[in-house]
Amino acid sequence: MVDPTTNTFPVLPEELRKKLRTAHATYNVDFLDQAKQLLVRRQRFEDRRRKRLETRFAKGSDHIISKTPVLISKKRRMRDPIQLVHRKRLPPQPRCSECNVRLDGNLETSPLSAAVLEPKSTVVSAPVCVGCDRLYTLASNEEEKQNITRWIVTGQLPKSIDVKLLKPIDQFMSVEAAAEVLLTQAESFYDIAAGPLPVFFHQDELRQLYRENGCKDSILKHEVYWPAALDGAATYAHIEFDNVQPLWTMTNDDDFYSIKNMQIISKALKTVKKNSRLDELEQWLNGFLHTKRQMQMLREYT
Repeated sequence: MVDPTTNTFPVLPEELRKKLRTAHATYNVDFLDQAKQLLVRRQRFEDRRRKRLETRFAKGSDHIISKTPVLISKKRRMRDPIQLVHRKRLPPQPRCSECNVRLDGNLETSPLSAAVLEPKSTVVSAPVCVGCDRLYTLASNEEEKQNITRWIVTGQLPKSIDVKLLKPIDQFMSVEAAAEVLLTQAESFYDIAAGPLPVFFHQDELRQLYRENGCKDSILKHEVYWPAALDGAATYAHIEFDNVQPLWTMTNDDDFYSIKNMQIISKALKTVKKNSRLDELEQWLNGFLHTKRQMQMLREYT
């Protein structure tokens, strides 16, 4: 707890400070400094509020004994009943120009439904949600945007893209390379000097996951491909491996990089999800698919 007499931030346990340093290095955000600034702003607000109450009391507001509501003005005190103010109806919340979701999210509770004021993608226009903006950063023109949308909705690649059948040894080497990348990320996440390290997934487990899954996106159920198998720029259909749990809701460090938290996912959905919760990704995807399928049916009947 914060000491109200000294207005100082408490000394945090070493374990918590370690997690804050890890979060600072991962997201480039100093959460401890933000908390201190929040404390200072809160204290200033309380000081201004106390001064206003003291000023109001000094002006003699305690001598008003009538039960009639009183309006206080700078020039005089009026003993007229307070008139109700009829508020105008608030304007409707804006919706995403791509998936039509209400832009009522924020970066803490619903990051994919938050509004983007300046989209990074060149093929979308504001207002747009974070999810659609992230997705369409993979497209450089309108044709690629339509190809990405068609693949997410139907799982079909354009006819102009050739898919090569990789040999088993090529698939083996690709899974091995992906495992090396994930293990490097896992080792950099933990403090090796503090040790001992938790038990990470094994390459054999990742290969078994690849075989059992049939090389399909665990959410879309569409087939995903190794980069060497695609003759074209369809990077959105590339295979990726992802941690199911997000970094900031991690409950057990020991099993974060275990095989039970691994899933096969397309590059398109990995680009959208990043470190968001899995249920948040599924919620965004349901709204995206519903809107795009309705638009497809409308085009077919017109």
